[in-house]
Amino acid sequence: MLFPTLDQMKADVDLIRGVGNALRTYSSRNGMDEAAAYAQSVGLQVSAGAWLGPERTKKQRDANSKEIM
Repeated sequence: MLFPTLDQMKADVDLIRGVGNALRTYSSRNGMDEAAAYAQSVGLQVSAGAWLGPERTKKQRDANSKEIM
């Protein structure tokens, strides 16, 4: 899976700033934490989320643990 770079996310946040007042993330990984911090630093409200899945395997449990830490 490909994720945008931090610079691309900052550009998106700058677009949001022009038309909105908040950013909602659905994960805390893959740079989303940095995008949320940037959004907050430029005056946007931030609603940070976490992407959690099933926990049937150790790999799934580990992924959820990384998401919420």
